[in-house]
Amino acid sequence: MLEKLAAVVCLALAVWQFYATYKFIRVAKPASSVNTTIFRPIGIGFSAFFGLIMLYASFRLMIGFP
Repeated sequence: MLEKLAAVVCLALAVWQFYATYKFIRVAKPASSVNTTIFRPIGIGFSAFFGLIMLYASFRLMIGFP
């Protein structure tokens, strides 16, 4: 039962993380210029990677493999 609750929490975090990444891309793309820092795409990549990790963890917890 606790694994299923943790899976739902991880799934909610993954969905929120993908939404935040998408929203940041939509906002940051028009505001880009020559002086845009290199850390912006790195942050987007790590954000999407964290979302994938949370999605993987939620599916593993849902099927019963901790």
